[in-house]
Amino acid sequence: MNRIFQILVCIMLFVASCSQKQTTVYQYCNQLNISDTNMLINNELDSSLQLSEQRYLVYFHKESCSFCFGGFSDFLKNINDYRFDSLLIVACDAYDFVQTNYFLKKSNLTLPSNTRIIIDPKNKIFDEMTNTYGDINLFLIEDKRILYNNNTAYFKYDETYGYVIDPNPQKNSNISSSCKIR
Repeated sequence: MNRIFQILVCIMLFVASCSQKQTTVYQYCNQLNISDTNMLINNELDSSLQLSEQRYLVYFHKESCSFCFGGFSDFLKNINDYRFDSLLIVACDAYDFVQTNYFLKKSNLTLPSNTRIIIDPKNKIFDEMTNTYGDINLFLIEDKRILYNNNTAYFKYDETYGYVIDPNPQKNSNISSSCKIR
């Protein structure tokens, strides 16, 4: 009898978890507001990025990684999922933004008019970001406080909801190691 009860509880939990609505990136990022509990961004990064009090969307893009361009392209296609004043792109492994501009043009994508690009050929900014925050390539920052950060490789696309935040990114087996920002 106890075994049957355990099985029924497991089935009910499984059904309940499957029927929950996904949290979209749009819903999550647009409900975030700054508070004193948000962590301040690393001072070294702050001075390198030259942040003001605006709401920035900061994207670390590996210019030399063709696979990473696919993730960057998906990010730009869904840029309206984020509420921000200015997009800041840090181009790692790059002396220019020519290759990415070529792929953007070929894909009929354009950067928002409020975009600033920082070229980071020696990965000084990238290394500081990696040493401080790890495997992250996307930050939502307001008033020099981090509202949200994630690796966009861990977003998953849902046919119904669009991009959703994967609650179990470690289980996402289709993420290439070359796509990870490290």
